[in-house]
Amino acid sequence: VAAPRAAAVPAQRPWWLLVAPLAALAWAASFPVFGAPLVALLLACAAAVWWQPRWALFIVPAALPLIDLAPWSGRFFWTEFDLLLAMCLGVAAVRTPPRASSPTGAPALAWAFAVFGVCLLVSALLPLWPWPGWDDNSLASYTSAFNGLRIAKGAAWAGLFVLLWRRLPSAGQARERSFSAGMLAGLAGTVAWVLWERVTHVGLLDFSADYRVTGPFSVMNKGGAYIECYLAVASAFAVDRVLAARHLAERALALALLAAAGYAVLVTYSRGGYAAYAVMALGSLMLVALRAGPAQRLLAAVTLTGLVLLGAVALLALPAGGGYARERLERSAHDLAVRQAHWDDALQLRTERSAQAILFGDGLGRFPWLHYWRSQEPVLAAAYALGREGGAAGVAETRFLRLAPGATIYIEQVLPGAPTGPLRLTAVLRSAQPEPQPELGVSLCHKSMLTSVGCSQASLAPPPEATGDWRSAQAVLDPPPLRPGARPGGPTVKLSIATPAGEDTVDVARLSLRDDQGREWLANGDFGAGLDRWFFATDVDPPWHVHSLPLSVWLEQGALGFLAWGAVLALGLGRGLRLAWRRGAAAPAALWAAIAFLVVGTLNTLIDEPRFLFLLLVLVWLAARKARRVGPAGGTPPVRQTRQAGTAPVVSRP
Repeated sequence: VAAPRAAAVPAQRPWWLLVAPLAALAWAASFPVFGAPLVALLLACAAAVWWQPRWALFIVPAALPLIDLAPWSGRFFWTEFDLLLAMCLGVAAVRTPPRASSPTGAPALAWAFAVFGVCLLVSALLPLWPWPGWDDNSLASYTSAFNGLRIAKGAAWAGLFVLLWRRLPSAGQARERSFSAGMLAGLAGTVAWVLWERVTHVGLLDFSADYRVTGPFSVMNKGGAYIECYLAVASAFAVDRVLAARHLAERALALALLAAAGYAVLVTYSRGGYAAYAVMALGSLMLVALRAGPAQRLLAAVTLTGLVLLGAVALLALPAGGGYARERLERSAHDLAVRQAHWDDALQLRTERSAQAILFGDGLGRFPWLHYWRSQEPVLAAAYALGREGGAAGVAETRFLRLAPGATIYIEQVLPGAPTGPLRLTAVLRSAQPEPQPELGVSLCHKSMLTSVGCSQASLAPPPEATGDWRSAQAVLDPPPLRPGARPGGPTVKLSIATPAGEDTVDVARLSLRDDQGREWLANGDFGAGLDRWFFATDVDPPWHVHSLPLSVWLEQGALGFLAWGAVLALGLGRGLRLAWRRGAAAPAALWAAIAFLVVGTLNTLIDEPRFLFLLLVLVWLAARKARRVGPAGGTPPVRQTRQAGTAPVVSRP
């Protein structure tokens, strides 16, 4: 007689993990802008993940490019994307009971990731020894000693995301499909943003204007190749959807998205982006053509032919368009020489030859600081810092922003609307030297991130008769003119304050921007809340990036970090290539997405942004995942019943 089955013991849920979602809600409620919508978004995500924990695998990649409020909030150390990750991962972990973890099948890769994590953490902590102290600037600048921790949290989030993935029950390829759908949603949102940006500022078919799209990525404020990298990476999942779609409508939508993404890459005018997009498309389609059946092979060939024709038309149209498009293509050799000189300078920044510096580098995220203080290049970045004085013995405290000269930085704030009449900007200024009078350039522009369209400019300077330490200054700014054909209120309007052009620093305080009716258009003009609502942008990007992912790792993370990165990429992508060739990869699109990332990374750093470090690590891990065989119901394979020798089956009698 069969033994009675033991009653199942309910798993204890780790309710303490809800501390992270609750803290995220509290932080979101105190956000300097869009606090209520952000709280509502987090609650909606929490409800979706609680109902179905696998939704976290969709929400996170979909939100990665789109939930970026830094230009409005001014916060880029701890962002709304971090809050969303804390909410989704925390709720999903509570909602999903723990289960026995199955072996990965790649223990060498698991060890490589573990060593990589240790090396990254050590490099992130190096700038904090000895302890630099905490002040108003600790979370306000990329030159902060805490910048390494800002970057390293991308790897920490990636680790938690992978742990959640492994914790979720596997049902066929449901997890991979959720992640792929999230990447496609993020790609669609990014392409829509690019189309809006083009229509609003220059027009869809104007390839002669020197306007490079930046999309929803606030990290483009200091240049870089983030948008073209993301477009090429996410397009790999569109290619996969074209080949794997079961319905004609689904395939047509994927093809349309892939073509729109190609246009978006085109108008970045990034030669590295073009190369990454081509490698991604050609590699993934050729692999399918070699290993797939006749129907998929034909579809891959048709798609490949279409992309080749589209690329050929683009290459012919760009030079014919004249202006900026032709200039970018003709300047390729010169730009490469400039970048090589920049790399030579970067290699000289490590003045200390100690064993610590050789093994662990100068510290994660330390390049902007190293370049500012040690670079021999003729152009160094300008600088900014918060300061305060007074506040004791009955003297009112004054908070101010100190601006130092160099390659121009624009301190900016997005206005809450489009002004219809002239605005009067007032402030108090102080210079390191009493004479000549301190002066700052200010502008009111239609601006997405880097390129301004239709600016109204003025000079913020005290009147000649002004005396004293702090001197009152004012300027009048007219509303920026709209481009013909642009919708009123379409483009964002930003007030920009440029760093000084001379050799002296200038302190600015008590900023106010009012119209004729007395309405205040600025928030936090007295810097009482630090740099909330203020963000910055610059046209000169070499001081902020090494412009090479391998060289950046070598400089900031040392020999051990370099070897750890090499092991992770070699083992992960090598295993991914083998699985893809044998048609055993769980997510073949992740392999070509990671390769496209690295193609852009040959001439750009990329991993100095936490979201992109998170994306690369997740893609490498996902590329190395082997597809699991499942039973007919989508669960685990059924267990075969075998009869032991010398025994008879037990029959239950009534």
